[in-house]
Amino acid sequence: MTADVKPGKVLCKEGQTGQEFFVIVDGKVQVTRKGRRVATLSGGDFVGEIALATELPRTATVTAETPVRLFVLTRREFHALLDQNPKVERKVLRALARRLAETSSDPTLA
Repeated sequence: MTADVKPGKVLCKEGQTGQEFFVIVDGKVQVTRKGRRVATLSGGDFVGEIALATELPRTATVTAETPVRLFVLTRREFHALLDQNPKVERKVLRALARRLAETSSDPTLA
């Protein structure tokens, strides 16, 4: 499913249970942890994989900075995509590992 969101819309909130995986088609989002900006993502980037792959609460809050067009997958669709596409699964797992490593190595985010 695709979705268009306005600036200021919160896509996911740190600490909450994750139900969706988002692929940014167009626009920019801000990623914050503990109220601190840690990244700006744009077209081709994705968010939400940590909560869906690990079943842990969201590790960051993601907010639209500009008008954003997204491709949204439910938990079930996300897992089916990974099962059917090993290349996509590898890309998502590499991003997951990198993001978890960044979170655990930054003492201000712990």
